[in-house]
Amino acid sequence: MYMNNINLAKRLAVVTLIALMAFVSGCASRGGAEDTPTTPSLRSAGKSVGSLSVSLADTLADDVKVVATDYTLAPDLDSNIRKNMDVGSGTLSVDVSIVKVKLRNNATAIFAGLYAGPDIIAARVVVREGGAVVKEFTTSSHTTRGAGRGGRAAHILKDLGKRVANGI
Repeated sequence: MYMNNINLAKRLAVVTLIALMAFVSGCASRGGAEDTPTTPSLRSAGKSVGSLSVSLADTLADDVKVVATDYTLAPDLDSNIRKNMDVGSGTLSVDVSIVKVKLRNNATAIFAGLYAGPDIIAARVVVREGGAVVKEFTTSSHTTRGAGRGGRAAHILKDLGKRVANGI
């Protein structure tokens, strides 16, 4: 009987340790861009941005558009891009379209953590000058950090705004 209690305690300790590791790994951050451009930026070549437009892609599912609208993803991304570059009297026109949104619900993020996959927001950027497309690229940001969906979205949008501004 004493040996059975020891084996049960060992199993319980292992299960507790695995659950703790899953929770901790779910709070870690995994950020990165898949397609951030490697070519020199137009802004570093002396060009400046005259107009910026951020919208949701028509290809997003209706339920994703509802979530993106509820979390004000397009206006918040616009704000984060503007924090990283001046928009004013330049010749470049920038259209940013949010093409992918994956935001886990809070319970999934907390209990499944890293195993539920990351939250992802991706954007397609088209830069025009005089009506002609001079540059286009897709970039994204993702994270597994944080328990609140709004906080995770804000973290992603801050990073994505920097990536878009640096890519132009």
